[in-house]
Amino acid sequence: MKKNYYVGATLALLLLAGCNDDTDVKFANDSGVKVTFSAVINDPNANNLSRVTGVAFEDGDSLGITCGPTQVNIKYRYNAADQSFTAANAYNEVWLMGNDEYAVSAYYPYKGDEDVAPMVQTVVTTSEFQRTAEAREGIDYLYASGTANRWNPNVQLAFRHVMSRLVLKFKPGKDYQGNPITLSDVDFYICGLNLYGTFNPNTGETALTPLSVDESGAVIEDPSRENSVSQQLDETNDFTFTGIFLPQTVDGSNEFGGVLLEAAMRTGDSRSFYSVTLGPDVLPELLAGYSYEYELTANAYNDNEIRLDLSGVQINPWNSVDGGTFEPTPGVAGTNADATSSTWGDMEQVDVEATPVE
Repeated sequence: MKKNYYVGATLALLLLAGCNDDTDVKFANDSGVKVTFSAVINDPNANNLSRVTGVAFEDGDSLGITCGPTQVNIKYRYNAADQSFTAANAYNEVWLMGNDEYAVSAYYPYKGDEDVAPMVQTVVTTSEFQRTAEAREGIDYLYASGTANRWNPNVQLAFRHVMSRLVLKFKPGKDYQGNPITLSDVDFYICGLNLYGTFNPNTGETALTPLSVDESGAVIEDPSRENSVSQQLDETNDFTFTGIFLPQTVDGSNEFGGVLLEAAMRTGDSRSFYSVTLGPDVLPELLAGYSYEYELTANAYNDNEIRLDLSGVQINPWNSVDGGTFEPTPGVAGTNADATSSTWGDMEQVDVEATPVE
């Protein structure tokens, strides 16, 4: 494969008398063909998903495409009008020369410069990057790979999510007399996840940036690293927290014993504070390409006690990933839990009783 520019293609076309197909030209007696791209975001149910919104690619979305060793990080944009991807620079399209097969890789969102291999990117998933859907798009990395040759120049890129998504929906329940509770707003915090890492757009791999430790192995507090993500939940976002996080294991070894959910909820004229710890028996890991979706219902059991019931658990693949079998057990640290064994793709229900914060 060699680097080819638009001016070269134009010259070749002018020299080829009677050629009606502008995707197959000759360069110094070497056969060349222009590569075209289409893209979907992989889903085992054959739904074409996209990023965090669940709709199609948006007009102007930019991908970085590498084909073989010389055509590196070429910027392609999505055109909503005809659902196609075209080179951002018309003089720098991807072409194939000869009869060899070449590896193709692509990632989203685009970073860096054309013709320069993209650098490993620093990933920060703190509150600043989580508060809106637009902000989360910047950390919802996608990756695809495939092959191309002159007999298969039309490459469909099947992207996969490399991050993990956590969705927590707060629902108003009933008071102890069976009357509906009015949920006004929720100040929500999630603690205990590693919010820092890297994404390699050349391989699609992510990695966590480890915490600093001293000689004894104790964690050194780093004031520059936030350890929680917060969102204000109300009617405008349907009382739903959505977070994009790096894939990681939840082993319960941190100060929270797992993932700590804290909520300051206003119901009517009162405001109450609650915490729920999801230990490794309930949430052992966040897998790449999976969306973890929970419902937390606020129910009042007497005049002074509102309990959060964690239920309606759905752990669904954003894309095909072998998740194995999940074997939860009751007794999560800080909670009273009943859990049902299930596979990752079809988890039924987990009920967790909140522990009020003193």
